[in-house]
Amino acid sequence: MHLNPLSVGRLAVFFLGLPGLSLSSAAPRAALPLTPWADVWVNPVSGSDASVGTSASTALKTLLEAVSRVSAGDTVHLLPGTYAEATGEMFPIVIPAGVRLESTAGRNVTTIDGRGASSPATYIFDCRPGSTLAGVTLLRDSQDHLGFTIGDASTTQLIEDVEFVGGAAVLQTENSYFQFDRCAMRSQTTASVSVRTQSDLDELHLRLNDCELSGSPDGVKAQFTALNDASIELERCRMVDGGIAINLYSASYTTPKLALRNCLIARNGTGIQIGDGGLLLYTQVNIEHCTITDHVRYGIDIRETNFPESGIHSSIITGSGYSDVRVQAYGVPIRMRHSLVEDGGYQAHSSNLSGDPGFMAASIGNYSLRADSVCLDKGLSGVPSSSTDLDGRPRSMDGDLDLGPAPDMGALEHAPLAGPDAIEIGQQALFGLSGPPGSFSTLIIAPGGYASFGNTTPFGRLFLQPTGAFRVTPVMTTGGAPTWVDVSSIIDPSWVGTSIGFQALPRSFAAPAGGAYSNPLLIPVE
Repeated sequence: MHLNPLSVGRLAVFFLGLPGLSLSSAAPRAALPLTPWADVWVNPVSGSDASVGTSASTALKTLLEAVSRVSAGDTVHLLPGTYAEATGEMFPIVIPAGVRLESTAGRNVTTIDGRGASSPATYIFDCRPGSTLAGVTLLRDSQDHLGFTIGDASTTQLIEDVEFVGGAAVLQTENSYFQFDRCAMRSQTTASVSVRTQSDLDELHLRLNDCELSGSPDGVKAQFTALNDASIELERCRMVDGGIAINLYSASYTTPKLALRNCLIARNGTGIQIGDGGLLLYTQVNIEHCTITDHVRYGIDIRETNFPESGIHSSIITGSGYSDVRVQAYGVPIRMRHSLVEDGGYQAHSSNLSGDPGFMAASIGNYSLRADSVCLDKGLSGVPSSSTDLDGRPRSMDGDLDLGPAPDMGALEHAPLAGPDAIEIGQQALFGLSGPPGSFSTLIIAPGGYASFGNTTPFGRLFLQPTGAFRVTPVMTTGGAPTWVDVSSIIDPSWVGTSIGFQALPRSFAAPAGGAYSNPLLIPVE
């Protein structure tokens, strides 16, 4: 990118527009470089807008100045600190098309604080097509929104690893394509995400991956008012402790698509509500491997709606005050397969179950499955091998220990062996072993890590490198919660910097040889 000679002129117009301030009263500015740059640095603590801004040591002070110096393909690096009106910001801040704003140290130490701003902006950001915001925390007053986009669905606006606290809504937009990855949205006063379409020409595409939405009247709220191309997709998201987790409604004939995969929707007023007295016709809804539980009213409430090519499979819908599934639709019915509906409603297929799903500890928010859950290995077969559950574990573990791996129902796949993400010398290293009640499970430790392809045995595949491998004293399994074993005392300090393999061998009457190897774990030692 080359320096735009109009940038100084734009700044002059900006200063002249402020009451009581003339251009001559502005601080002297350093000469800007005539060479192209792709990166600009900003430091709200020690930066200066008179600097060149091309490195951390010559950082600018404000985002306002930084975005005036960049164009498509450039990156603005945010150094730790709080960016606010008190440090020179004015909202909304325009993120130019194709520009990336990202923190250098993560959202825990990089905050954009729009609370109490005297500028009249309703939004903190005006995100242009193809722009990205990453690694910050955004704070906003309850009446104001946190983000906004110019209507253009031609390219994706990407939001990564951002925590949104407060504000009326994180996003209120129409005719756009937004994607949120690894974001947290907490305590908005209207909806975490509010989207809408207004004309037949509008396109609206919203995707959330690995996000958590909590404490808002609505999680995702979508209003459709015309025939248009619209889709909402959620993958591995948690939507908890709110009013209506997903609320879709319309006053016209529309054709939106809703897809949920590996999501937990829990402890809301209603989990999913589609239609609210209007006409939301020809909506395609697909719900796969979701846990929808503990709602005051309904788990799924579908009103006045027609669902061609819609379906629910491999999901758990339970614990609702009124009804787990209420369908008042006409036309093509929803196809439900390989799912559990606790109150027995909307069964309609022999692969569906009712009753207690066997959560580990629902009263404290633990919706993983016990070893005796009826949902183990009962999901729809044929799940892609790349599919992962809500916590990132692979699907199709052999949860019921019969040597026939199949996906579980619900958002969380049961693992007969659970362990830490890393082992630190001198600290507890707890492993959870699950199996049938009154049986035993033996933990195997392999300092050599994984074998290339593993070895086929009468107990299934052993994935560990056999050289140097050893077994720990067997422990009794309960059939419910795992039995926890601390192996910190046998971790050799010489293993630091390596990754150790772990696998368990539980006894199992369901397996032909009386036992079945668990899922393997490869864990670094630090």
